[in-house]
Amino acid sequence: MKNFYVIIFLMLIPNSLLFCQGKFLKEKDSISFVNQSISDYCLQGKLDASLYYKGKNSGGAWTLGLSIFPGPVFSIVPAIICSSTEPREKNLNFPNPNLMENPYYKACYIEQAHKIKKRKIWNGFAIGTISISVLYLVSSQITAATSE
Repeated sequence: MKNFYVIIFLMLIPNSLLFCQGKFLKEKDSISFVNQSISDYCLQGKLDASLYYKGKNSGGAWTLGLSIFPGPVFSIVPAIICSSTEPREKNLNFPNPNLMENPYYKACYIEQAHKIKKRKIWNGFAIGTISISVLYLVSSQITAATSE
């Protein structure tokens, strides 16, 4: 019976480490392994970017505001410009400076952070465009109803 508990315990350790990395670690630590291959570093960089890069100062809020007030026609150019640039290094919020020295980890981390930034910018553009479209539609319906 003891062997059964030992086997169950050993099977749960890797899962609990990954769960702790994503949910409960308060410090910015990344679980790293000594002899990782290139794909391992790349996967670790993408996972860390998903966990630690929040996309602040990415331009998503500005794109949302520009698509509501001047309109989507005027905000498409800033959305394209903002989404085409990679996040600045000061905004990357990387967890482990030692891992950022690895070129594969760094490239994959930045690539994933750029994807997150693009998604935030285009979500802001879409939300603003839909909001202003609904506002125009409702106001035109109210105007048509009051003029009859």
